[in-house]
Amino acid sequence: MTSRRALIIGPDSAPRALFTEVVRRLGFEAIHVDEGSAALKRFSEIAPSLIIFDLALPDLPSRPLLGRLARSGQVPVIAVAEAADVRATVQAMRAGATDVLDKCASADEVERAIRTAVPWETTAGENQSLSSNRYEDIFRHSQKMRALERVVVRLAALPTPVLIRGESGVGKECIAVAIHHRSDRSDRPFLKLSCAALPPDRLEAELKEMEQAAQGATLFLDEVGEASAATQARLFQIVSDDSADIRVLAATSVDMYRLVAAGLFRSNLYERLAVATIDVPPLRHRREEIDPLVQRFLKRFAREFHRPVPHVSEAMAELLRTYTWPGNVRELEQIVKRWVVLGDEDHVRDEIEARRVAEQSAYKTTSRGGLGLRDIARRAAREAERVALEEALRHFRGNRAAVARHLRVSYKTLLQKLDEAGLSGKHTG
Repeated sequence: MTSRRALIIGPDSAPRALFTEVVRRLGFEAIHVDEGSAALKRFSEIAPSLIIFDLALPDLPSRPLLGRLARSGQVPVIAVAEAADVRATVQAMRAGATDVLDKCASADEVERAIRTAVPWETTAGENQSLSSNRYEDIFRHSQKMRALERVVVRLAALPTPVLIRGESGVGKECIAVAIHHRSDRSDRPFLKLSCAALPPDRLEAELKEMEQAAQGATLFLDEVGEASAATQARLFQIVSDDSADIRVLAATSVDMYRLVAAGLFRSNLYERLAVATIDVPPLRHRREEIDPLVQRFLKRFAREFHRPVPHVSEAMAELLRTYTWPGNVRELEQIVKRWVVLGDEDHVRDEIEARRVAEQSAYKTTSRGGLGLRDIARRAAREAERVALEEALRHFRGNRAAVARHLRVSYKTLLQKLDEAGLSGKHTG
């Protein structure tokens, strides 16, 4: 039996089952504690190498207990919180957590957090270092991404802000994580703040809390173009303060030049964020990645849902290669997930064909109206988003809170998206 043990603290749940599966696959023995009252006793008995700590304990306040565990022998603690709860993330970091996962984290995200937290070169049964595993994989399969990797390597060595540009779903956060893990801050937290998922007043409050916890860390601002005027002012102070020990990475899927020209985004903040820029190409411009991405997602979701890995027929492979993927890698990931869950290639083929027809219809309509390719892509992406919303509503039987967690958006954003898609009155489907 391995000498490495992972203590998983929290109530029995689907996330706990996933954590157990991942730690066992990585060579740990998984030991469970349902309540906080037993955690310290079990901790002293087994001397774990890793702790995964659900902040929603049924019997004790979680933060003091987390702090005691983190200070006891300097064991890495990965906290688990509800999605988009930035306050819980900051509090957990202050208490000593190495990282914070949301309860909808995928197996890959859990593995990434563990590999970051634990000295991997000495982990039982593993000889791979972090640098040879997850982050290089996103650059491996196309010439465009290999060229982008060279830019990432150069920028990782610099302290400057970086603005990562690209369509929704292309993998901008993956690029930000790759920069962080190649930098000299890789042993510090990677903190994410979604500027599109929170209302302005909440966003400003979360930014203030996060700034206090971010010294020495990397702060990733997703969809920074959505930040309010007050938040932009605070961000400008952060990136302009040479004494602040914070690396700022930002991402956007909108044309920032237009926002600046329209007076919706501060020009001085844009100039600070765009000292260095990275443009992530859409998936339709790097089609050679589709086959390996499909295989990776098939294997991942087969593990997560305990299903067999579906066979990819040549007809299906060709359909996947030729579809334009307006939702990019994220859309491909969701299609493959549905494929594994349903175990039905015909259903997935029909879904892709329906999306293709909708995209072609949008093209004809917008072409007559004189709209450009960007507008066509946006319409197709909205259609893909509507399909994803319908699927999630059916899966969670109309439970909107669960849908928001699953799609990793705030409840308010979910309501806005449902209204935009004409689904605000839809319940279970």
